[in-house]
Amino acid sequence: MQALRWELRQLAAATAVLAACGAPGAGSGVSAWDVEFELSIGGADEGPFSFSDIRSLDVADDGTIYVLEAQEQEVRVFGPDGAFLRTIGRRGSGPGEFERANGVALAPGGEVWVYSPARRRLERFDTLGAVRASHHVNATSYGWLWSGGVDSAGRLYDSHPVQLGESRVYHIMRTDPEGGTVDTLPWPDCEAPDPGYFAFPSGSMAIPYAHAQIRVMDPRGQVWCGGSGELTLYQYRLGEVEPTRTLTMALEPAVVSSAERDSAIAAAERFKKQAGEVDLDYSMIPVTKAIVLGIHLDEAARVWVRTMTASGPGLALFAPDGAPLATVTLPVEPMPYGPFLVRDNQLYFTVANADGVPSVVRYRVVSP
Repeated sequence: MQALRWELRQLAAATAVLAACGAPGAGSGVSAWDVEFELSIGGADEGPFSFSDIRSLDVADDGTIYVLEAQEQEVRVFGPDGAFLRTIGRRGSGPGEFERANGVALAPGGEVWVYSPARRRLERFDTLGAVRASHHVNATSYGWLWSGGVDSAGRLYDSHPVQLGESRVYHIMRTDPEGGTVDTLPWPDCEAPDPGYFAFPSGSMAIPYAHAQIRVMDPRGQVWCGGSGELTLYQYRLGEVEPTRTLTMALEPAVVSSAERDSAIAAAERFKKQAGEVDLDYSMIPVTKAIVLGIHLDEAARVWVRTMTASGPGLALFAPDGAPLATVTLPVEPMPYGPFLVRDNQLYFTVANADGVPSVVRYRVVSP
């Protein structure tokens, strides 16, 4: 369910369709790039290098790393070399304090913004941690990970549910904290499949390994949308309902093994004991896993698509003009419910040790 929440929270005709001939994949005309390990932050038993629930991170132009530790409700700041610098904010209900915060972002003006959707609050700090302002935000969404961000004009955006009859339709809510203006814009419908649910008398659960829809707002004012079952992405202008271009790359999906299928069925059977007995159609469990796990944009307008394929975890990279550029194989698997960030050919994400304790790691992407 967390993955589903996390995934729901990403001109009259298409004017350009940018897809390489034959939909290339790894080994068919697209370069294979490598990564080099650079840094790990975490792993301590106590203190600022001890993490339990990393929900969000951002990186400044000078390489300073801002990490939101949700268990403690504080932002920990580290230098480019991983040295601890300071803590920003704390748990509480006053100005500069958080309750259930799940997002940190660096605004264009250099401020550190921390978002608490459960409280509908935006807290603004300078880079040294002094409180600049506190704002009420009307958005009512809340997910395990923050699906919003800050656009290039310094406006906060998030996915916001609007009740239409008996249905809840998600829109983009964009808030200017200085001027107080709020825009509500539609998410495009890119016709990606509904992941589907197993329904019980007293609840529901997402179908294991079901392919779903992923939607992400680009801070430059674009929206990216696609289904997780294949790498086909649609780009929209904000507020438009027809795509302006399409990006695609053929990748071989990972297969759901017999052991994984049996484990998923066993989990559904256990859920029955709590939610009520009902006949379930286990043929609805896909035979292949989702390929697309996330969509990420960098400062050079390149599109990095986080993937899981038959080769393992990796990335598919598209150039600013939409041309397929490279595939990248990751030596470790990022945490599925952790933040992922691309800055200046560097990848920042969270990994877990054998006990499930998270750390932030940094890898540099190396092209041939």
